Amino acid sequence: RKGEPIDVTYTFPVIFKLTDEERAQVDSVPFVAFDFGVKERKPSFNNGGYFKFAKWIREHLVYPEQAKKAGLEGRVYVSVIIDGKGKLVNPVVYRSTNKIFEEEALRVISSAPDKWKPGLNAKGEPIALSLLIPVIFNLPNKSGYQ
Repeated sequence: RKGEPIDVTYTFPVIFKLTDEERAQVDSVPFVAFDFGVKERKPSFNNGGYFKFAKWIREHLVYPEQAKKAGLEGRVYVSVIIDGKGKLVNPVVYRSTNKIFEEEALRVISSAPDKWKPGLNAKGEPIALSLLIPVIFNLPNKSGYQ
């Protein structure tokens, strides 16, 4: 400014693009859980991780007939708590792409067996933690799984 150097702030967009192959790999992941809370150990389902729970969901999910006939696909994000005793409680729809899937997502999550180990805090004590669980509805002919 007026011949003197000054500090200037720039904002640059950063655009991430996946190749078709990378997108297929990401889209084929049936489950990702987001957990909230400070802990030393995350809750685990049936002596496994979140992916074991995802597998259980896929095996017990019933695709809504009305959605299947209409060729609809979607996701429902269900918020749950794994309490300090390892019990899944308070499943609530956090967000969904289509209400037609919400009832089935809640049914399948609510019917899960009590095979959770609770999360532990830094002292090794069981604690309740919230999880956000996506339940994905994909037609088999499009993705290879329900």
